[in-house]
Amino acid sequence: MYRNNSSRDDSYYLRICERKERIGLEQLTQKELLQVEELLGIEALAVRKCGLYRQQCKDEEVTQLLGDAMQMHQSHIDQLLEILRQHNGQENSSH
Repeated sequence: MYRNNSSRDDSYYLRICERKERIGLEQLTQKELLQVEELLGIEALAVRKCGLYRQQCKDEEVTQLLGDAMQMHQSHIDQLLEILRQHNGQENSSH
């Protein structure tokens, strides 16, 4: 079963999302913006890895789990990009 082994990265992601909701985007620090950028790279790598593993997998159940993991990581990317768009004052664009 797929499990993200980087709990430190998950905690960064959760803290940034919680902080965004609590105080608003205009108050994100430079460090937090750098963390968002780092998380984007981490999530993009996770999407690529899951995609590669999924292509090589022969077990349907594992293939489904990897597809679900890809969707979860892509959702994280979308949320992080939305944080950056809002922080930069750009309008929300549809995907």
